[in-house]
Amino acid sequence: MKKKIFVIIANAYMGDILLLNSLVQNIKNLFENAFVVILTDKKNEDAARWQKGVDDVVIWDRGGEHKSLGGTIRFVLNFPYKDIFAAFPLYSSDRMILLSVMLRARYILFYKKGNIFDIFQKTKYRIIQEDVSVQEADALLLRGITKKPLQNFPIKYITPVNEKFKFNKDSIAICAVTSKEEKDIPLETVESLIKTFHSKQIIFVGCGKKAENMGREIDLKNYPNFINLINKTSVTELADILKNVSGLISADTGTMHLACAVGCPVVGIFYKNNTRGYKPDMKLYKAVIIDQNQSPSNIAQQFSDLLANTY
Repeated sequence: MKKKIFVIIANAYMGDILLLNSLVQNIKNLFENAFVVILTDKKNEDAARWQKGVDDVVIWDRGGEHKSLGGTIRFVLNFPYKDIFAAFPLYSSDRMILLSVMLRARYILFYKKGNIFDIFQKTKYRIIQEDVSVQEADALLLRGITKKPLQNFPIKYITPVNEKFKFNKDSIAICAVTSKEEKDIPLETVESLIKTFHSKQIIFVGCGKKAENMGREIDLKNYPNFINLINKTSVTELADILKNVSGLISADTGTMHLACAVGCPVVGIFYKNNTRGYKPDMKLYKAVIIDQNQSPSNIAQQFSDLLANTY
């Protein structure tokens, strides 16, 4: 039977890439012989490749090799899949919509945003945007081509075997630094948690210069239970760590969703109220969300309570 090819175009943060997995699983659940391709950039390749239901990942280097019009044309000409059944230019990016047109997808599914690019939407049924989480919104794009019921599938991330880092349930992962400073867990809070959980190994994870600086400051205190892995793990290595530790305390949503996807209990810390769409669904995952009273004592108590109810 001929493959029914679905192309999901998503160049964003790691968390955005992981959240589209419910869309992937719905495609596989509803369409016979579906073949799902995620088209993304190099930095998100691993976040896309190891998701449940993903058949292939194609790199679209829109900031480099494929940046110019000529580069985009070469990309389209060399794209390994033809006769695309449906394309999903996520987040209604103009350039992604145009790429979907150039790939000659039969259906182009995105939420209209009131500009000239809306004319390129191609559906069987009207798509209505609802006030739901990003994970649910991605999956609901399928309403443009099917009337069958959709499910809010939990994200599943199936890592390859990797034994570079070996931690166990006596360890706690903390990811304190995000893309915006006002969302970060303060240094003083992190140090308080290190002291509170003094009998546990604290695995400090994340990437970037800000996280590196915070990790260096904590290193200077010589806490015996602190292990600094900032900028030392790939996405798959981080997933392996999260699979084995007792749980994660995180302000970074991408790391939260990766933890959820491998079954790691999560305490998500939010200092901004406009991130509701990115919070892990507590009905789907072993997760607790703290968006007020982000004191070290409350974080520690909520984490301990979560573990008590998990193991």
